[in-house]
Amino acid sequence: MIYFFLTLFFGFVFYSISTKDSNSNPLLILFFTCLIVGSAFFVYLKVLSNNNLALVEQRDSLNLFIKKDVLNRERHRGDVEILTEELIQKETVEAGELYIIARQFKVINEYELSAKVFGAIYSKFGAELDGDILAEYAQVLFLSKGRDFDESLNKLLDDALIKSPNNPSALTLKGLSILEKNQPEQTIKLWEKALQFLSTEQEKDNLKSLIETVKNQKN
Repeated sequence: MIYFFLTLFFGFVFYSISTKDSNSNPLLILFFTCLIVGSAFFVYLKVLSNNNLALVEQRDSLNLFIKKDVLNRERHRGDVEILTEELIQKETVEAGELYIIARQFKVINEYELSAKVFGAIYSKFGAELDGDILAEYAQVLFLSKGRDFDESLNKLLDDALIKSPNNPSALTLKGLSILEKNQPEQTIKLWEKALQFLSTEQEKDNLKSLIETVKNQKN
């Protein structure tokens, strides 16, 4: 920011020197230049810098956290956790703003942070969310809990399937939770339905392998 004020200062000085108006007083122009730049700098320091500079640093840390590898990510975790908490507590925050952050955390396998933000979305906007977002939240929650199904996760899956009965992620996870209850027939049924809605052949092949494994164990 200091470079901005220096550029502004020297720009005014250069203008005052290069002006062709012979009636202009260079000293007077220089005085007003210093007054304007000094006032702007004072406003920046006293009004803007304290909160905004911290926010900028936190957002920079967030960008670096998302882009860096796992080993270099830890140095920015503190700032990212603070920024995440401030964003969650913000009264005027929008669902889309939170969703972008939650997705970014999910992509880099930061499932606990992602689940925390998804949880805030669910808490603030639960009634408005569609089944696809609920399914995504369920997926992140499942991974953040060490692949353990509890009552809250099962309820979330049920809500997701009520709103989006053909969501492949919700169908797959629901099938897995039922398999843990020793109901392989129902699991196979849900997974075969999920196959119809998967987007890539790799995903389909993986799920087909799981279906065959369950069938073999069942037999």
